[in-house]
Amino acid sequence: MVLANCIQTPYAVSDGISVLRVSTKQWDWQIMITYAPTLVVSADDKNNFYRRLEDTIQDSSTSKRTILVGDFNARESALITPAGLNI
Repeated sequence: MVLANCIQTPYAVSDGISVLRVSTKQWDWQIMITYAPTLVVSADDKNNFYRRLEDTIQDSSTSKRTILVGDFNARESALITPAGLNI
């Protein structure tokens, strides 16, 4: 199998969120590439980004494996996973 044949056309959800889908015989992958707003952006813009990111993740099929990568411009914080684990 040639990986190039498995890649679908990438698309932009917003200025800071892009999605690339890869379909193989075993799995359908969704790779989300993100770049969060910086600290100088308004709170509304930041909230809109994270709301759109959350919607994009929730809209993805449960049969797809999702990989989320990017720059979240984070400061001190904890990441709570769906299982409730602090990372």
